Amino acid sequence: MLLRKKLSIFDTRGYNEKEHNSLIQQKRGEYLKTLTSMVEVGFVKDYGNLREVLFKI
Repeated sequence: MLLRKKLSIFDTRGYNEKEHNSLIQQKRGEYLKTLTSMVEVGFVKDYGNLREVLFKI
């Protein structure tokens, strides 16, 4: 919350904290779904392999 105050997000016109948090949760769900698919397909085998893939992106 202190960071948001420093960035003046609360003073921004049209800022909606619930909507913002909802978008964060939605993105988190999308990333988890993508990661799960990558593991199921065998594209990512372990944590080290995941780091290599993310580094290339």
